[in-house]
Amino acid sequence: MPAGYSSRGGLVLNPYGLGELFVSGSSSGSAAAVAANLGAASIGTETVGSIVGPASQNFIVGIKPTVGLVSRTGIIPISSSQDTPGPIARTVTDAVIILGALTGVDEQDHATLGSGKSVFQDYTPFLDANFLRHARIGIPRHYYKHLDEERLSIMEAAIHTLKNEGATIIDSVTLHVEQQNWNNDVITYEFKKGLNSYLSHLDNSVPIHSLKELIEYNKNHAEEALKYGQDTLIRSEETILNEITYLQKKQAYMELPLKQGIDYVIDKYKLDALLLPGDVDGMYIAARLGYPLISVPAGYSLTGVTDSDGDSTKGPFGVVFSGTAYSEPTLIKIAYSFEQITHHRFPPEFD
Repeated sequence: MPAGYSSRGGLVLNPYGLGELFVSGSSSGSAAAVAANLGAASIGTETVGSIVGPASQNFIVGIKPTVGLVSRTGIIPISSSQDTPGPIARTVTDAVIILGALTGVDEQDHATLGSGKSVFQDYTPFLDANFLRHARIGIPRHYYKHLDEERLSIMEAAIHTLKNEGATIIDSVTLHVEQQNWNNDVITYEFKKGLNSYLSHLDNSVPIHSLKELIEYNKNHAEEALKYGQDTLIRSEETILNEITYLQKKQAYMELPLKQGIDYVIDKYKLDALLLPGDVDGMYIAARLGYPLISVPAGYSLTGVTDSDGDSTKGPFGVVFSGTAYSEPTLIKIAYSFEQITHHRFPPEFD
């Protein structure tokens, strides 16, 4: 199904080009509503790129926190390893204020129990507009290869800005897991287990309490619910991984990213962050490890092209700063500095 679609509400539209521009997903409504000035901020959820992607495509700021910084209690789960809520807002300042209000330990979410001293209730002290002169930022060129000419130009302009403000740019850096083919066995297992647990706790007035019942419900309401099918639900229900096999696959799933991913390259080049384009391609390694990301408006593509998924690359585009676990304070400094220098965002216009 297209990004931003739901059988309840239809397709979310990008306020910069209703029905014309890519809205990204899955926190499409959370981003579009803020971009259209319907509210000062919203909460999105991310498994892979679902906060920073929509923020980038809707010309606003999105913070995907380290998994464990913010509780997931009450959120419909996809992956216990990767899911996290996070703030979406029009400015870094607003997003940072919301982030501080969200953080904390929750006994119902074990991922938050180990966060300890890495959690702040107020991140506004890290809004440092002069930090770039001290920053070291790596450019993983592998994740720029798919960009069309206009979006690549936006990224090059961002790099130029960072250099002009005194940042040390390491161009380029290589993450040795860039070419790895990822499989979805771990997420598929976690989705089935997490969704069954979530549905089992719903009130008796709700007719669905398991993934199997959900699939059957959709079949019985196919006209409303199955415009794009439910292959993912069926595939998850059919998974036969046991707990031991899952843990083995999860270890393999994490091993290379830990040894040859973000931590490796940041330690090797003594970096503060990586600079990524604001689409989903570069988000997978951070997602695997539950690491933080911040998206900031970077430019507007006036013509664009149609990509392999049939989505137009015209319109707003953001840069994403990526770091290691609990590096939010440093990423906030970099993102805020970049925002204060560039001020790329402008509001959408409506007839």
